[in-house]
Parts: sequence; C-alpha cells; structure tokens
Amino acid sequence: MITSTEDCHDERLPQRRVAMEEDCLSGGRGVPHRRTTVMEDCHGVGLPQQKITTDEDFFNGGVPQQSIATSKLALYVGVVRGFNILEFNCLIFLIYLCLSPPTSGNPNNFLKRGSYLSVEDDKDLLISSDNKFTCGFYGVGKNPYYFSIWFSGSKEKTVAWMANRDKPVNGKGSKVSFLQGGAFVLTNVDGSITWETNTRTTNAQTAELLDNGNLVLDSSAKVLWQIFDFPTDTLLPHQHFTKSNKLISRLGGGNYGNGYLNIFFDIDNVLRLTYDGHNFYNLNI
Repeated sequence: MITSTEDCHDERLPQRRVAMEEDCLSGGRGVPHRRTTVMEDCHGVGLPQQKITTDEDFFNGGVPQQSIATSKLALYVGVVRGFNILEFNCLIFLIYLCLSPPTSGNPNNFLKRGSYLSVEDDKDLLISSDNKFTCGFYGVGKNPYYFSIWFSGSKEKTVAWMANRDKPVNGKGSKVSFLQGGAFVLTNVDGSITWETNTRTTNAQTAELLDNGNLVLDSSAKVLWQIFDFPTDTLLPHQHFTKSNKLISRLGGGNYGNGYLNIFFDIDNVLRLTYDGHNFYNLNI
C-alpha cells in the first residue's frame, strides 16, 4: 500500500490525499485489482468535500467488467430482435401462401390439387425424375395443341400418349387443371371441357409422371387413375394390354387424330389387327 499526503500550509488550498492499493485478487490470473481513491478536503475555505472512486477489474484480457456485461446485454438484445424479425417474416410468407391463387409453372414431376398447366407457358411441364419423359402441351403447327406425354430425348418429341387426339385445343387460354375435387380437366380457350378423367368424386391428391412414362392420379400411394389404362397408339415397357384396351393409329401428315388401324383383344380372346373395321390380321395367344 502506498500512501501519499500533501499538506498545504496555506489554508486556501485543498489538502490532497491519494491512496492506491494493488492486490492480486483477480481469480488467480495474476492480473492486479486496482482501486484509486482521490479525496479533496477544502479546509476553512467553505468548498464542498468531493470523493471520486474508480474500480477497474481487468478480466478477459484487460477488458473492464462493466464493458463485458454491457456487450453481453447488447448481444442478447440483438439475438432476440433477430429472432423476432425472422418469425415475423415467416408469418408474412405463410399468409402469402394461404391467400395466393393457384399457380402454374411446376418444374417437378407432379401437380397438387388446385394447380394447373398453361398452354401459353412453355415451362409448364411435368418431367419424370429420370428426365426420360415430359408431359405438357404438344404443339402441331402454329395453333393446334394436344395434352401429351413424349420422350424427352427425342429430336422430334416422339409422342407416347395423347389425351385429346380428335379435339386439339387453342394455343391461347387453354389449360389442364387438377381440380380440388380430384379430376384432371383439359379446357379450351372458351372454358369448354375437351377431356377429363373420371375422378371427380375421388380423393386424388397428386398427379405424378413416373419414370416409366405413366401419368397417375393417386391418394396415399393408391392409384386412382392412370394413362396406362388408356393407351393411344403406343405401349410402353411394363404397360399391360388387356381386353379393355385398344391401340389406334394416328392419321399422319401432322394430324394426330384417330387413324384406321386398330389392335385389340376380341371377345374370343384373339388379338386382332383391323383396318377401317375390316379384319386384317389375327394373332392367337
């Protein structure tokens, strides 16, 4: 302990006393705890007595304890404010999703109820997860469009299935919608229904394009409808061909309407190929 006293014989000057203690009491870190006390007594002068005390604890590399506490408080307040802002932004985003109308432009291999594909957006496509098949609007010439599935890697976009072969839709305003009731509906520019699935009263949840080229409507992994049950002129691997099915050729020359060749199982279980209703070839199985 060091004590210094300065006395002034002149009563007009204050007496100054400085005491300084240094103790190594900082938790065994070897950093001194410093306390400085300054006392000024003004004897006989009529001035007030003043006492100034300063404590500095040098912890954490010489940073005052008060500064550390202030920094921790500021950090805590900043984190709390950050979480509040994040929660607010998430709430706004969820409200937007709930209030926004059904959207088009699905780059995945499935559609959910309330969604649709537009003929006017080239990006409105369903693409199988292995990128082998594409489902969307297939244009022929400048205006006629068909809701179809084609091979993604083919240069000519070889068609594997068509929904509306004899009733193409307009290139403006037409769309295929997955309604809330579970039906898949193709509408023309005037809103008239050109084609639809027989799933209006079902609980179909998703429309999915599988890797084998099959477009299915399902609910809880249960298939309610699939294009494999309604082939046009092509059979794909793993697709069954039964008595209820028929393959019909297209007219050709850019016209995808039903042609004259038919392949089907007759009532006698004979697979027949006919041309314009006339028997052309029989295959006994």
